[in-house]
Amino acid sequence: MAKQELPRPKELTVETTAPDASKIFTYWLRTVNDYIDYLGEGRAEDAPAINRARILISCLSPSIYPLVEEDETSEQIVATIKAAYIKKKNNVYARHLLVSLHQQPGESVTEYAQTLKALAKECIFAAVTAEEYRAELTRDAFINGLSSPFIRQRILEKDEYNLVQAVELADGLDRVQKQAVQMGRETVMTVPESDPSRNVPFASDSSLSAFTKRKCFFCGGKLHSSRRSCPAVSAVCPNCNKRGHFAKVSKSKAKDASDDVLVGSAAGALSSLQIRDDNCFAESLCTVGAEKSFSIAAAPANLGPARRYQG
Repeated sequence: MAKQELPRPKELTVETTAPDASKIFTYWLRTVNDYIDYLGEGRAEDAPAINRARILISCLSPSIYPLVEEDETSEQIVATIKAAYIKKKNNVYARHLLVSLHQQPGESVTEYAQTLKALAKECIFAAVTAEEYRAELTRDAFINGLSSPFIRQRILEKDEYNLVQAVELADGLDRVQKQAVQMGRETVMTVPESDPSRNVPFASDSSLSAFTKRKCFFCGGKLHSSRRSCPAVSAVCPNCNKRGHFAKVSKSKAKDASDDVLVGSAAGALSSLQIRDDNCFAESLCTVGAEKSFSIAAAPANLGPARRYQG
């Protein structure tokens, strides 16, 4: 009976960053090993040994070959390619995927079970005591339930942490985060009007990165490295006539013409009017006219004798 011929394996062409790269590599390596074993079947004892390295290289695409260009033995070639395609699995994350998987709409029970079995193969299980198993489950639940993505990421960088180590690391990172937030809440001190160019303490660079929404008290823009760099350092506010800030951040109200109250009156010849608002008094010359009754800001007023303007 003639020996069944085994086809030559296809070239390995998938990139190492592809989502299914590890699965494709595992299948490719299996077909190459089977092909090499097939070539060795029925060979004479004095026949030359099969050059496994040459066969492995011949089954690599030109884009993958540079990975093993400096390797000489088949063991080195397999180890190099395996390190590039098989990434170290995070056991905590693998278990999380396993326990959090739900049956999808339209997915049969059999298909769902097969998916669970495939995910279970990605997990690392070892013979442990009941106490160790309880600690592992508690550790996994602790990491999955953390509210801070940053702390969870730091713990997942190494899946070798036990429950005690994971809690200690999370507690330390949590305290550091709270301290950083507290440092970022430093109050920006005001500058005396007599010395507007004086530097004041501002938040540090690390605080600025964490609190980018904070505004400068003087110009309304982003925080500055020093008081001198603020564009409002020499500005005069039209609302309060004070130097060092813009009107948009002033706590004094802008002057509104509707708030002015006419206090004067005229009898016969009107020579002057006295205008009063909340902030100042002013006198202005007016035209001569007869006594009139009028209203300002919807409030009626009768004009009586007025003071004569002293030029």
